[in-house]
Amino acid sequence: MDWEALDQHWRGKRSQRSEPKACDETAEEIVDGGSDPALESEVRSAAIVGAGSVGSTIAIFLLQAGIYDEVYMIDTNQERVEGEVMDLSDASFVSDTRIRVGTYEDARRSSIVIITAGAKQRPNETREQLLQRNVHVLHSIAEELLPVSDSTIVLLVANPVDILTMLFQQISQIPKHRVIGSGTYLDSMRLRMALSQKFNIAPSAVNVSVVGMHGDLQIPVWSGAQVGGVPIQYFGRMSLEEMTELADSTRTKAYRIISAKGSTYYGIAACVAHLSQGITQDKHQIFQLSIWSDEFESYLSWPAIIGSKGIVKPMPLSLTDEERRMVSKATRQIKSSVQESLSGFSGHMNI
Repeated sequence: MDWEALDQHWRGKRSQRSEPKACDETAEEIVDGGSDPALESEVRSAAIVGAGSVGSTIAIFLLQAGIYDEVYMIDTNQERVEGEVMDLSDASFVSDTRIRVGTYEDARRSSIVIITAGAKQRPNETREQLLQRNVHVLHSIAEELLPVSDSTIVLLVANPVDILTMLFQQISQIPKHRVIGSGTYLDSMRLRMALSQKFNIAPSAVNVSVVGMHGDLQIPVWSGAQVGGVPIQYFGRMSLEEMTELADSTRTKAYRIISAKGSTYYGIAACVAHLSQGITQDKHQIFQLSIWSDEFESYLSWPAIIGSKGIVKPMPLSLTDEERRMVSKATRQIKSSVQESLSGFSGHMNI
């Protein structure tokens, strides 16, 4: 083989190619860390306020899912949050998500701010009894956080979540469609799992919503429950006693967990991670969340379509007279609690 001729042949081919100068310049800017605004705007981040058991468990779920480019953790206990971030960073190899100690400045420009900070629920303590202790915590967070980016979504996870979500929206005046709470999402999943076990069928085949107020005033919408598209009264032929037993078991499960181990965090963390993915990817999925309702003129737990810009619209539900009566009772409780809390802070808001 004439190696010299072959070499000349390929040299000629290379000389005919145009130099990709524009590509080379772009690559250099990226390698050098140039501050291209278009690239910066694509960074997806989440800020978790509260480095306790709930916040830290949410963080590990977000790390594993790789939903965000960056996850910030914020807490008043600097030593605790630094320790959590160091520990969590050891698990960050599972995705490309970076985790670090953040500030409220980081939170203001994040895609989502997840507020988990608050006093832990004590054994046999109702969520309403938590209110007065948690209102002070929430108010101080609002003062530090505001103002946020026009695209930031705020997700409340602390209890009593429906009340605190409405309270935070009224304090912050962030548009209602961008202030949401975890609501009865976990309660709905608990009831769905209970029904799937009862009927020995996949949970994904069960469609049921729990609405109203997360906690003692939550209402299972049995009239709309379905298994594989079949109304549950025809599929399972459940008696009123059986439905009441399942509803009570769902409603009290958190109390049983708290009594046994002190707090709950795995289920809610899984809910937050799933919700965050749906929001970030703009999937327009349906979740049972704390949202504003024009119909009831209040925040309450209700199924809604949510996307990257927040709540798209609440889902229409056909309720029985008794279900509607119970929902109205829940919203009255939410509104009265918020009004009492706001009156207690009269003249003390510097936001």
